[in-house]
Amino acid sequence: MNRGHSGGATTLIAEPAPAYHARSTGSTATASPYAQRRAETMHVLTRMNRLTVGDPERERLRGQVIEDHMPYARHIATRYGGRGQLVEDFVQVAYLGLVKAVDNFDPD
Repeated sequence: MNRGHSGGATTLIAEPAPAYHARSTGSTATASPYAQRRAETMHVLTRMNRLTVGDPERERLRGQVIEDHMPYARHIATRYGGRGQLVEDFVQVAYLGLVKAVDNFDPD
């Protein structure tokens, strides 16, 4: 919940519940935000893959995808912390894996 401030009093503002994708029910429910984000990422990666290496637009799209997914890579890496290595080491490996995954992506 978000806290809204009106004058001196604090009020609670309820956030709307996320809409979930209905898989096989055939209903017209809205797609989940996660499914929508995956579709957008696939679209950007496919566009990036169609451009030639060295194209400034390709480099911009590559950077966009990497930056958008760095928090997720960091989240996954921190789950492996405390197992004999520093968390930052895992984060660096996760970032390198993310860059390699974006660079080696093949939509086919």
